Amino acid sequence: MPTPERPSLIVRQKSPENIEFPFASLSDRVIPTELFFVRNHFPPPDLDARDWRLRVGGAVERPIGLDLDSTKAMRSTTFPAVRLIQVCRMLNLIKCARWLGTPQVERLLTA
Repeated sequence: MPTPERPSLIVRQKSPENIEFPFASLSDRVIPTELFFVRNHFPPPDLDARDWRLRVGGAVERPIGLDLDSTKAMRSTTFPAVRLIQVCRMLNLIKCARWLGTPQVERLLTA
């Protein structure tokens, strides 16, 4: 059930998902993750977290492969992240959030 704190999202397309946040209900600078716009051109990939790997290669001293648990175990940080796209008046695409994760530099420094 939508509330002022959790308004209904605007579903433009169900598959692949294209969902928007209603600007009229914007009440804070930071938007909860579950209210972010979703813009997909294809269905999500079918991935198994046990098989997922992040590979860093190319112009590095030591190519590395990190599994999801290794990536999650790295030092994480929180900082503001902003993304605003308004292609036309009918599209309500906004992201202003607190991002939590491992900065890419942490991963690259291990290579």
